[in-house]
Amino acid sequence: MHELVLFAPEPLVEPVSDVLMDELGALSVSVEDADADTAAEQALFGEPGMPPPKEGWQRSRVIALFGAEAEAREAAALLQAQDFFAGCRLLGLAEVPEQDWVRLTQSQFAPVDITPEFWIVPTWHEPPAQARQVIRLDPGLAFGTGTHPTTRMCLRWIATRGGLAGQRVLDYGCGSGILAIGAAKHGATRVVDVSRRAPYLTGWQPTRVLTLLDLTATWPIRNGASHLLTSGPKSVCRAWARAVDTEWPGLDGLWSVSTMTGRPTVTLFTAAADAFPRRPAFSRPLSSPALQGALVTAAAEIGYRVV
Repeated sequence: MHELVLFAPEPLVEPVSDVLMDELGALSVSVEDADADTAAEQALFGEPGMPPPKEGWQRSRVIALFGAEAEAREAAALLQAQDFFAGCRLLGLAEVPEQDWVRLTQSQFAPVDITPEFWIVPTWHEPPAQARQVIRLDPGLAFGTGTHPTTRMCLRWIATRGGLAGQRVLDYGCGSGILAIGAAKHGATRVVDVSRRAPYLTGWQPTRVLTLLDLTATWPIRNGASHLLTSGPKSVCRAWARAVDTEWPGLDGLWSVSTMTGRPTVTLFTAAADAFPRRPAFSRPLSSPALQGALVTAAAEIGYRVV
């Protein structure tokens, strides 16, 4: 591998980078402040109430990586022959030493202490001796590694506040699901993670009227089911549902009261399969910002804790 290092003023950074990637075969292009670590260094972070930051530094180093030295030299020659390159200049061309990039990346991540007894530990490290609760998590696969101050703060709150035993938890975020994992390790029994494994909220609009057995009135009592049909053990509820489906094969499903929300809910049988189109009416990931308000409200209504 060889890297080509160029100087470029702010207006030419993007054109030069585009030519390197799109036309000259660069494997990658990175841009750095040419005045970094000097009195002229520029910060490009926006602050509330301040003018928006510029898109780039006034003076930049553009670093392009090539697979072979000949390719890097050819790219340098072609660039220097272009009219638009005026104002830019070649800073250097050098070989990039071969490294074990996986090991180098891993060396940057050490175990993270949340509390003296609660640690986030990559799989290539051994947990500290004092660790009593450990989350094994390899950085780099998704956001949420435990190193960011806000993540550590939330995990420390989970670990030190107590009272999560038996609680329901909704982890609303986008990443590894580390808060949901942490909550589960500290006693939460029902955890909903809206990011891990990419869950979706999906809805269908039936194409015909559904025939449902109403279990919210007196039918269960008149047929010897009492309250067990909707609030008893799952094995009892399922046995009744199978019996109803067998007795009335044309029935599309059941209309009952949810034991979680106390609201009416529908349980569908296979007979209802022809009542729905192949494509849903809507489908969005639970991590979508558009669903945040609805998820938080729903979590509060059914007793989930949002972390």
